Amino acid sequence: RVGAMDAVSKLVETMAIDGCTPDTITYSTIVKGYCVKGDLDKAFEVFRGMQKNRMAGDSIIYNTVLDGCTRHGRMDLADILLEDMDKYAVVPSNFTLGI
Repeated sequence: RVGAMDAVSKLVETMAIDGCTPDTITYSTIVKGYCVKGDLDKAFEVFRGMQKNRMAGDSIIYNTVLDGCTRHGRMDLADILLEDMDKYAVVPSNFTLGI
């Protein structure tokens, strides 16, 4: 909530050292933080990692990134996300359709 996205890498590293594996909620929160900050490239990088690790299976995380893309004028990334939703058979929610 305080927007300290510079500390995220260290936090995730510390979690791993302490035996606490970051999960879907952890990564979704990180993606949301980058979206709010306007760092869509970093948000998309984390999102791609989630996809690679099969942590992006529903519309919620897609909605988070899509919302960030529209708020910060990144239609290039929004188009990629919509294609991915189709490719991975992620069903759009009513929220998705309203973005």
